[in-house]
Amino acid sequence: SGAGATTLTYIIKKQLERNYSVMALELDKHDFMYFGEENMQSISSTELGNNISKYNGKDAIIVDINNSPTAESVINEVIYLIEPSKIKLNQLLARNPRGLDKYKGKKIVLNKSLLSSHDVLDFEYETNTKTFYSLPPLYDQENDNSSLDGLLVKLGFIKQSSGNSEEESKKGLLNIFKS
Repeated sequence: SGAGATTLTYIIKKQLERNYSVMALELDKHDFMYFGEENMQSISSTELGNNISKYNGKDAIIVDINNSPTAESVINEVIYLIEPSKIKLNQLLARNPRGLDKYKGKKIVLNKSLLSSHDVLDFEYETNTKTFYSLPPLYDQENDNSSLDGLLVKLGFIKQSSGNSEEESKKGLLNIFKS
């Protein structure tokens, strides 16, 4: 996807599997086959409900919705990815000058972000949005993307915090990434 949703879904699945049982689903595309991983399936939007039921025993089901309108009514929590590079923002705004308005009040994650905390505040001011998290570029070949753990903990995956010995009750937190 434009903002890296498919690769981020893969990296998050790998990172969460350190502490949780996870299933990753991709809707209406077949990019997951290139990862060659277990617990990753490409399905059609119409199969989403059945697959959520099928994998209900997992601690987390992560879905790359690929702009599927069907998915948003089924998913617990939606994360909207924005790549804050000049070209990506200008492309978005060229298609629609009010293109960022649809993100107001939503969980925005700045993906592949090299912005400092001051730059993030400037971004929020200039775009009149609030960001949920700013995520640096991640390397998909890395075995441990611990820089992702801050986002995962903020989403409720407390076992991802280093040194946390608390047992978290099993919960089927469902996250999706939309770009």
